[in-house]
Amino acid sequence: MTDADPQPYLDLVDWRRRVGDLYRISGPDALARFRDARNELFRTHPQSPIEPAERSTFTGLRYFDADPAYRVTARVEPGDGS
Repeated sequence: MTDADPQPYLDLVDWRRRVGDLYRISGPDALARFRDARNELFRTHPQSPIEPAERSTFTGLRYFDADPAYRVTARVEPGDGS
């Protein structure tokens, strides 16, 4: 990146925003949608860790199947601010 060209910095900000947005996905199909969206970012975004020459053949990240036995129910409470 050079100081003269702001585009790589703007791309990085966009990458971070989009990755953060992935963690807001909810609903019964959230895991599949998260994985699909993440794979799309890796395949198409200028800040992808996948080399540009390899993106056209990138078929997606490998994941383990989801196992409902590892689900937990939790309550999130605000901290005391310290």
